[in-house]
Amino acid sequence: MGELVRPAGIEDCRALAYHAYLAGKSHMNKSVYDLMFPGVPGPADARLTLIENLLQTQVKSWFHYTFCSVAEVEGQVAGSLCHYHNRDGAYELIGPALMELGWDREELKAMLERMQPVFNVEFEQSDDSMIIENAAVSPKFRRHGLLSALLSDAIDLARGQGFKDLQLGVFIGNKPAQSAYEKIGFKAIGEKTDPAFEQQMGSPGMLQMKLDL
Repeated sequence: MGELVRPAGIEDCRALAYHAYLAGKSHMNKSVYDLMFPGVPGPADARLTLIENLLQTQVKSWFHYTFCSVAEVEGQVAGSLCHYHNRDGAYELIGPALMELGWDREELKAMLERMQPVFNVEFEQSDDSMIIENAAVSPKFRRHGLLSALLSDAIDLARGQGFKDLQLGVFIGNKPAQSAYEKIGFKAIGEKTDPAFEQQMGSPGMLQMKLDL
């Protein structure tokens, strides 16, 4: 296969939205994006459109497409990931990004309440770390080394930008993903579990992994 890893462009946002949904679902009953954007379960058009719009806001939250890379196979976007940092407060800008899309404070409050089980298993982030999120490969392109290629690219970016490490979270129970990260050099450094998260999602919580640079 002809493969290429490159920075994401605005034209990739639909594919990025789809891969974000897959990453948020992992091996679980539903995706975290089913909680964030309720409605018909699954990668429904309305939900993917919301995610796609969030990727393109003028406000550059951690979700913004400029923090993403894609893996192409013969011209088709087959996988992607987000490699963001919080040096400019990108994590906290998700609220303003949603407000740019027309959300009001009541809608934001309701979303935060729905997402609380997810927040309960998230880890604190260091400004010295590059964070990997929404890493996924389309089902028909899996087992071809695309995730490894995306991660290798992210490692090069992180080193070039002076970060001390890369960090990511894996939903507990997703052994294939954990093994893939371990092959690259990531090591588990902690975990968080939460009964509400397990009830909602079908996984006990999140495993934190780190790769020192």
